Amino acid sequence: MSDIQVARMSALDVLDVLGLMKADELLAFCSWENAALLHSQLKRDSSVMLVAKADEVLVGALIGGAFACRGMICHVAAEKGGNGVGTQLLECALADFRQRKVSNVHLIVL
Repeated sequence: MSDIQVARMSALDVLDVLGLMKADELLAFCSWENAALLHSQLKRDSSVMLVAKADEVLVGALIGGAFACRGMICHVAAEKGGNGVGTQLLECALADFRQRKVSNVHLIVL
């Protein structure tokens, strides 16, 4: 796989992220988590929403957010496991939380 680039999710990424999340059978992604919800979350300063791309193609995504000193990571998905995409997304999210002075981060695992 080419070098992975992690960046903030943009409105242009939303449909691809939804497709990735819905395709992952192990991910507890709910039907009410739709494009409108993701677009609204992108507008919030508290959101931590990241995408991982290889050659401009989406290979992973992370959805989370922060409130005061608490952070939460709700979804992490990678196109294929075992290639470090999820780890890179988590490391970038934790760096974002540190910049925001978030001292506790919770990861939801189902």
